[in-house]
Amino acid sequence: MKRNSLWIAAALLLVPALLLAQPGPMHGKKMPAGAKMMLGEKIRSILNEDQLKKWEALRVDFQKKRNELQAKLKNARLDLRQLMKSKRVPDEKKVYAKLDEIQKLNAQLKRMAIAQQLEFRKLITDEQWQKLKELKRKGMAKMMKHRFERRHERRPIPRSR
Repeated sequence: MKRNSLWIAAALLLVPALLLAQPGPMHGKKMPAGAKMMLGEKIRSILNEDQLKKWEALRVDFQKKRNELQAKLKNARLDLRQLMKSKRVPDEKKVYAKLDEIQKLNAQLKRMAIAQQLEFRKLITDEQWQKLKELKRKGMAKMMKHRFERRHERRPIPRSR
């Protein structure tokens, strides 16, 4: 009896922790690859040839810088993990310094992404901006409709044999 209650208590503590640890369907709010590709096609459809060249150069430059920063961020996270594992009570100054470094790298990544968006907006005209907003709105409505239909489709009830 005592053993069963111990297992039940462990399960009650472990199961919610495991469920909460799982990332959600849009964890990190990253756009699905298909949606990114569609958005890229939409952007290409509204840009003229000169704008397209500038946008491609901007995009490639951003990706290179982002990859470098992400590598630094990954290494800093690994360093922090090693610091935390090194001793029972690690050096607080080193841990907090590493944490500050991680926060600065995250902030740099976000600033870079915003800077890229601002540069893109400088590149296009007001008319192109309005058209892009309309294309995004239509794409979002289509995606939401598809998601609703997929979630609420009627599934046949399995028959027992």
